[in-house]
Amino acid sequence: MGLPLSRELYLDDHDLRELIHTGLVPVEISRQAAFRLCVKQHMDVLNAIDRFEDRRRGVRVAADQLRADLNLVATTSLASEEPDDYADFDFNKLRYTAGLRLDLPFDRLRQRNDYRAALVSFESQLRSLSLTLDNFKDRIDRGLRTVEEARLDYLNSAESLKVAERRVENNTLRLEAGRATIRDLREAQDSLIQAQNNLATTVTAYLIARLELMLNIGVIDVRPAKFWLQDVLRERLTPDQRGEPPLRMPTDRVLPPETYLEPAS
Repeated sequence: MGLPLSRELYLDDHDLRELIHTGLVPVEISRQAAFRLCVKQHMDVLNAIDRFEDRRRGVRVAADQLRADLNLVATTSLASEEPDDYADFDFNKLRYTAGLRLDLPFDRLRQRNDYRAALVSFESQLRSLSLTLDNFKDRIDRGLRTVEEARLDYLNSAESLKVAERRVENNTLRLEAGRATIRDLREAQDSLIQAQNNLATTVTAYLIARLELMLNIGVIDVRPAKFWLQDVLRERLTPDQRGEPPLRMPTDRVLPPETYLEPAS
């Protein structure tokens, strides 16, 4: 960067401190609601659906070309002699012909080949659409699990930070009472710094996982200021669309292991 070695640089951690102070923005959406919202919002999914609809319309058009054609044919002409008098129009000079033209489907080789090509293209696009939907469904499922894992890591880091803070306070009091050494206090302070760093790491990991999930659903909006702190799902979901992530653990009571295990046969 061309900076002298004596230049002192400081990292502006204002956004990180604000993120930690705000806490975790909740993600309470069911898997089914997230996938339905993705189908309605994500541009990649909408483009895949549009391509599928185009191929389906192409099959209908190609099939219509194999049918018999009955067309109405009509011509008209007006012979006028000079001088032309447009104010006095003589309909007796009007000549016209009308008839029907029937085109029976006896020779449809080119149309038949076009129809087969349209069917092949339609089936290929159908498989492509199914693959796109499956991929996004898998992304959303994995994203929900990743968000919940990051939330649990944050809770563990928050508890570890509380323990580290109490350890520093305890060792400070013990040092003042002559029952601890400077080394004990320094180790407790080092553990506190490590716990603070771990908390910042878990908050950042949760933010990245949540934003990636919102991106896969198709609801992320980067235009508002500090969009990463806003809950974009709050106004979009109805109460029946809200649900707990697949890994959500109970917070009020501990359930026995038998609750999560299949019964033995």
